[in-house]
Amino acid sequence: MKWLKRFVDFSVPTSAIPYLFALAFFPTFLAYLMYNLALKEIEVSKASIIATAEPVVAIVLAYLIFGESLTLKQILGAIFIIGSLLIHKK
Repeated sequence: MKWLKRFVDFSVPTSAIPYLFALAFFPTFLAYLMYNLALKEIEVSKASIIATAEPVVAIVLAYLIFGESLTLKQILGAIFIIGSLLIHKK
């Protein structure tokens, strides 16, 4: 691995450690916790259908908050996901 250190610096500044913990805690732990708490209130089939909309929400928020541009693949993927949710609803 010594040869790899020549090309990539893997050191993390100590000032970034709180951000790394926040990045690990909020998007992962809290998301799983809230999903499992929701399973106590609604059926698994409904929760899993709602969970499939997560990528659509992510690309919409990335567009609105961060100003990211959407690719044709992302737009088509969102259309397919929304379409499948609408088909399942009927």
